[in-house]
Amino acid sequence: MIKELNKHDFFNVVTSHKEKSGERPAWYPAAMPNIFAKIAVEEFTNLDDYNSNRRKIAEFYLKNIKNPDFKLLPDHEGIYLRFVAFHKDAPKILSEARKKRFWFGNWYNTAVYPGSVNAEKLGYKQGSCPVAEECAEKTINLPNYLGMTTEIASEVVDFINNYK
Repeated sequence: MIKELNKHDFFNVVTSHKEKSGERPAWYPAAMPNIFAKIAVEEFTNLDDYNSNRRKIAEFYLKNIKNPDFKLLPDHEGIYLRFVAFHKDAPKILSEARKKRFWFGNWYNTAVYPGSVNAEKLGYKQGSCPVAEECAEKTINLPNYLGMTTEIASEVVDFINNYK
């Protein structure tokens, strides 16, 4: 069910204007509508399969990405909801990847995410976390979505290994 809804961009990340300026939206907290609760409960039966596939794709990336200009986080126990790579030209790589129809992400590309928030209103002062800011500028999230295959991951690896 989730895979089908994702195909139609049903689950969009939505951050309200109030949230971005450090205020609480009028609708928060809110109960999950019954239909979404039903979908969520049903999806728990698939959770182990989803997580296993994400782990498999992450292991594939770790084993096959050889381009030394891309820095990968070390392997770890856990779930790879995001598979992070770092590169000094992250925005350019994201643009090139989109041209090839790769679903690379730029989530967490600012120290306070999303970048459109009023960080000062949230209590963050630019420059107070220089390492986090530097890492965020170099962050690329490689595809690791539901239904991802090693065939698609192989195309991603080829793109990265041949990137100059």
